[in-house]
Amino acid sequence: MATTPPRPLDQDARIAACHDLYRRAPIFADLGIDPPSLGVESCSQRWSFRAAHEGMNLTLHGGMICVLADSLAAFVVTMNTGIPTMTTTDLTVQYLRAMHAPVIATGRVIKAGRTFAAVSVEVAEEGQAIGALVILKLLLLRES
Repeated sequence: MATTPPRPLDQDARIAACHDLYRRAPIFADLGIDPPSLGVESCSQRWSFRAAHEGMNLTLHGGMICVLADSLAAFVVTMNTGIPTMTTTDLTVQYLRAMHAPVIATGRVIKAGRTFAAVSVEVAEEGQAIGALVILKLLLLRES
């Protein structure tokens, strides 16, 4: 049985949906991740993480990088496609260098179709080379 793709939001509604997602998700407040900078072509988020988010080498823990990238991907897909409901189906990360606070995550849609979107997120210390590259695949969901 074929499903009807969700109807895309207009530009103002996309921005409002992203602001709502940010306000509703307790993870941003709990971790202290800044609100996203929103654009159709790319979105970014800054994070001055704390010692509680560091791994054994006293650098940003790899799992926390994935949390940041996965969360940012939702804003990227919403802004690019106008579809605000999705779930991550695949996440691949390449750790390239250790990172200290603060970091900036910048995401872009690689390709968006009717049911899936592929997103790349680069995470780097401010003004430094990329520390991690995360590629995500997200399933676009129908609104219930």
